[in-house]
Amino acid sequence: MPALDKYVRRQGLELPQFVTSIASCCPSRTSLLTGRYCHNTNITSNSEARGSAVKFLNNDLDDDYLPVWLQDAGYNTFLVGKFLNSFKEQVARKRCPQGWTGISPLIQDVDTEDGGEEAPRAPTYMEDCNGVMTSYPGTFQEEVIRDKALSYIDEASGSPMPFFLLISTVAPHDARGKGSTYPQVLPQYKDLYPGLKAPRTANWGRPPPIAIGFAPSTPNRLNASDIDGRYRARLQSLRAVDDTIEAVVKRLACHGLLENTIFMFTSDNGFKLGNHNVPREKFTWYEEDVRVPFLMAGPGVPRGVYVPEVAAAMTDLTATIAHLAGASPRRVQLDGAPLPLDRIAAAYPSPNQPGALSMSAAAAAGVTIDSGVTAAPLSSLDCTGVEAVAGPVPSPRPMLSPRPSPRKGPSGRRRSAQAAGGGQKAGSYVAGGAVDLGMEFVAAVENNGTGGSVGTSGSTSRRSLMQTGGNNKFYYGQWSNIQLIEGWLDVTMAQLLGKDYRVLRACTPFQAFSAPTEPRSGGHTCYKYVVQCSPKNVRSLGAVRQLFDLGRDPVELQDKFTQYKAPYNGIFKRLCDRLDAVLTVMSYCSGATCRNPFIAIHPDGSVTNLEQAMDARFDDLYGGFKKLSFKRCALYYHPANEIADARLVPTQIREWVSS
Repeated sequence: MPALDKYVRRQGLELPQFVTSIASCCPSRTSLLTGRYCHNTNITSNSEARGSAVKFLNNDLDDDYLPVWLQDAGYNTFLVGKFLNSFKEQVARKRCPQGWTGISPLIQDVDTEDGGEEAPRAPTYMEDCNGVMTSYPGTFQEEVIRDKALSYIDEASGSPMPFFLLISTVAPHDARGKGSTYPQVLPQYKDLYPGLKAPRTANWGRPPPIAIGFAPSTPNRLNASDIDGRYRARLQSLRAVDDTIEAVVKRLACHGLLENTIFMFTSDNGFKLGNHNVPREKFTWYEEDVRVPFLMAGPGVPRGVYVPEVAAAMTDLTATIAHLAGASPRRVQLDGAPLPLDRIAAAYPSPNQPGALSMSAAAAAGVTIDSGVTAAPLSSLDCTGVEAVAGPVPSPRPMLSPRPSPRKGPSGRRRSAQAAGGGQKAGSYVAGGAVDLGMEFVAAVENNGTGGSVGTSGSTSRRSLMQTGGNNKFYYGQWSNIQLIEGWLDVTMAQLLGKDYRVLRACTPFQAFSAPTEPRSGGHTCYKYVVQCSPKNVRSLGAVRQLFDLGRDPVELQDKFTQYKAPYNGIFKRLCDRLDAVLTVMSYCSGATCRNPFIAIHPDGSVTNLEQAMDARFDDLYGGFKKLSFKRCALYYHPANEIADARLVPTQIREWVSS
């Protein structure tokens, strides 16, 4: 994706340790829109009973979510493309999602020859849910999405108000309907990448343990030709998304808005193609499913920087958008925190991204680098016929003021447990704002000056701008580097159906086993601790546990539970005790305890990250907690299905998780 690389990666920030907390379309998008983990919205599936646009709207989750907060903060808000699964004609006619100045949602399951949503050539939309279905026969989805996005930019440019635009693309999703189910590929890209094959990583065709059971136990039960063709089609389809990025950048430049706009690019989930012996699917906790791209560029964002030591999740993206826009939830608590952009900028005063110009090199070359995204050379732009819809293009707004300190998060661990199924409304929580570009999300936010810009002091060292732990290891303030991954597999595949899991992904400079092998790791590794419920063995095992050191085993083949035999002791036991306790807190967290789960274990605030928690003084504390487990597997979230240490969970659900 050359435009993404040129305008966003080289000019902005890349976080390689960015994850979605659930590898499923609708729940992941709900986390972005609400800023909450799935156990706080109970949108856990793509099905209408336990997820989808139907449950989202029936539970009034759109009463207090990102676009509403942004409108409260004075923003115009726009969405084009996929909203949530099962956003069908009857749903749109019933009512439109709140909070959007303009919305062009893709209508799914349209009764046409081609099918609907990802059907090859029949995109159908309902503008502002006005009751009029508009189809675009013979047109590719990404072309329609691009044209609508550019129209919204024209409309937004004619207003003195700042704007937020969420571009939710279909590519690289597989198509549906008659014929090929490969992703849509524009004709000009269908011959790209001849002979290219899906990466044959070490886990390709390697089945997971039988107790995990996500795939057939016979190795290499794969159609390699189909996988390779699908992989090429995915890359080819993304070139249309890249064209949209290029068009958005140039349209903003024509309106004089480019250098005051922040871009973010991410995806709602990843996808396996042969990995772990799965031909093609998502839904699991494997890295291929949950680790997704995150790129961000614009005023106040560090330029050309790759930051391996900061791990973040979709809920943090929501909080970051809200913070930059000066927006706040009405009643609910954010489970994420704004990215520590100021500390990242201080830690990386010069770009480290390949191809990014350093400030000194740029100066020597006579190139001016300002704080925003640039579409060079601007003199070559063709802006003929580009007009603001509501009148002449306004003068460019002044550059952003210095970024304010993050607002103090709400205290306490308020949450409410929820019953199974789709009838009961979720509790009252939601989160902040965001800007996205690409893969399944593209958006742009124009900032009105209420926040966003970060400055760096030329005389300030990297060490002095971060907390320094033992052995001169750095931390980004109170950033915990802890993410929760959760899932309740209400799906059709027999090898996945009915399995639940809670997974902790903890990134740290602490090396329990040995140094990470990834050259760009910055000396950090991530531990992935898995607690899974499988219907076939829940009565005998309660939970299946795995532990991976991703810094040395990024393909998740070397389970530490198979290397260290019971009775467990030493560094393995000490690490697992910490990870299990923190996972328990995260599994029932809300607000502040999601942002930093260590406060539930160390309420004095003396411990905020895993390395500090590994101090031997705390061995008895962590070793004394009951391990998280399951009573039964279920298709939905309810704490009554689980077993947890009552000291680590909110008071109101302790009776449910007691064994």
